[in-house]
Order: sequence, then structure tokens, then C-alpha cells
Amino acid sequence: METLIITTPNRTPRDDMEALEAIKSVKSVSKFKPDPVPEQKVQAIMNAARFAHSAENLQPWKFIVVSDEDAKRKLAGACTNSKHMADAPLVVVACARLDEAVAMIGGYMNSYPVDLGMALANVTVAATSEGLGTSWIFAFNEEKVRT
Repeated sequence: METLIITTPNRTPRDDMEALEAIKSVKSVSKFKPDPVPEQKVQAIMNAARFAHSAENLQPWKFIVVSDEDAKRKLAGACTNSKHMADAPLVVVACARLDEAVAMIGGYMNSYPVDLGMALANVTVAATSEGLGTSWIFAFNEEKVRT
């Protein structure tokens, strides 16, 4: 049986194996260490979102990185069963830029949920490869999160 390895330019099969290992290692966590995340890691993790595919390459998202203790507590209070969020050293709030995305593609296609999901998947894998745990929060009060 032959094995087909698909690589991108300037990447080796070993690099791809490391990516697969990071993908396989992703787990949702509910307990976080209080250690601050170094800025270099935050930048690398958030940069991973840029490489996600999106319709028309619109990248219809904005990410807000929150490390302020009070803001994290308020966010946790706006989410269902997510008190552990306040204990994380930082929280990434993912926002869809609906007006720009819909206007740019003529309102015919609402791809932003998939686009944002792919970007967050990249962020999750990048965080895992940096030795950090993640937890996606889906149940939240949008109005409370905005404030």
C-alpha cells in the first residue's frame, strides 16, 4: 500500500506530521493554569487565524484577546456553564464582521459561520502546539457579551 503525503512548498513531511499530531492532541479543557501567556505565543496563535480559508478571502472576523480579570468574569457570566472561563489567563472572543462580509459578497451567501469556525480551528491547533489548552464556548447571551 502506498502512502500519499501532501505537503506545501517549503514544508517537509515531518512538519506535516507535527501538524497532524497537534490536531490529534486538541482537547477541550475546563481547568486552566493561572500563568500568563507570553505575548509572543499570543501573537503566534492569533496569527494562525490569518491562514484560515474564507469565502472570497474576506476573513470576516475580528478577535478580541481579553486578559483583564474583571472583563473575563463578566464574559463568564454572559455564558452558560462557563464559569471556568474566568480562570483562564486569557480569553479570545471571536466576532463575525457581518456587514462587511455580506456586503462584499452581495448578500447571496452567509459563509461567515464556516469561515469563523475554520479560523478558530487554526487558533485552537496553534494554541495546542504551543502547549496551551482551549475550550470553545457556544452558549452565550450576545447582548451581555457585547457590553
